[in-house]
Amino acid sequence: MAVTFSYPVVTPTSTLELKSPELGDTYSLDIGVVNRNNRGNEALVAYDSDWVQTRDKTLSFIGLSTAKKAEVEAFITASQGLQIKYTDHRDYVWHCYIISSAFEFVNQYRLCGWSFTIQITGDRQ
Repeated sequence: MAVTFSYPVVTPTSTLELKSPELGDTYSLDIGVVNRNNRGNEALVAYDSDWVQTRDKTLSFIGLSTAKKAEVEAFITASQGLQIKYTDHRDYVWHCYIISSAFEFVNQYRLCGWSFTIQITGDRQ
């Protein structure tokens, strides 16, 4: 099973395919609830199911070859600030942005390859 990153979203010109990320990756959901208090200190909560729900994912990939490492670096550099399409291992499609503040590869001698972690935010289509 593999995951795919591609950009631009509409007519992809660049695609990156990686094996599935490691289990135990983090996942969080931002629903977009507005919380306010009025002058009487009563809580006023506003929520609409039509509002966009974004999900943040942290994905870890291990055991990449040096050639695949170069391919990942080229993709990350070319897609900075652009909306990308992420197809996960369950064939769900996400439109998302890369939000990793620091991006680095770690050389893993025992696994004979490189590893990296990437953070994305977006919504499932």
